[in-house]
Amino acid sequence: MDRKVRDEIKAILLSKLLGKLESHAPESEYKPFFDAIFNKKQIMLASLIQSFYTSFGMSIYEQIAVALANGQGKHAERQYKLLGQIDPKTNSLIDKMDVDLRAGKIKGDAKKETETIRASIKPGKPERHPDSVVDLYVKAPDNQEYYFGITTVKPNKEGFETHKRKLLNWIALRLSQNNKAKIHVATVLPYNPYYPEPYERFGSATLFDKSQFLVQEEFWNFIGGKDTFKELIDICKEVGTELRKKIDAL
Repeated sequence: MDRKVRDEIKAILLSKLLGKLESHAPESEYKPFFDAIFNKKQIMLASLIQSFYTSFGMSIYEQIAVALANGQGKHAERQYKLLGQIDPKTNSLIDKMDVDLRAGKIKGDAKKETETIRASIKPGKPERHPDSVVDLYVKAPDNQEYYFGITTVKPNKEGFETHKRKLLNWIALRLSQNNKAKIHVATVLPYNPYYPEPYERFGSATLFDKSQFLVQEEFWNFIGGKDTFKELIDICKEVGTELRKKIDAL
């Protein structure tokens, strides 16, 4: 990661967290049991950390990913509007895939899914669709197109199934505009809450194949190059060191 990209990512983090520090007002809710167990400083710190968890949402991950991809000479956008139209026959085809995946009758297969939809989809108008918003869009210099959905690290079963359906719709929407597009879709988890154990949750290994489900290093190192995830953690440590006095003062 070059210095310019590193500085940009650090600025993104500092801006968001400093803004939260300056505006933070802890709830004055009466919690007698916790008040009896913990002192005021501990309660205040817990409130602040919970506030950071909330603010450190998908938007920050998207901004960091855009900075990393652009730094690698790719074109990247967050909250990208993917327009297209899914004809009734292809929609029925996707419905069948969706039902069979949820039932465990088939396993996720990125190549097969893409080529099956490519063979079925009809040219359509560039219209908005309920699944038109893509968290992160990346186009590489070789015209490979990547559409990423960034999700919470512990979605429930329905959340995974909904994400998988979204990926299938993205393939269809894009191919309705350009049947020859070199498209790749994936669900992304910014970190693995079970580390160092592998991530396994609610059929994630059967709904998606490996290329469609990127966790922690698999995503960050793909976007930014080798050791990117490790470098991001180092940047976060720097930010924590710079904010520590302000947090203590608050």
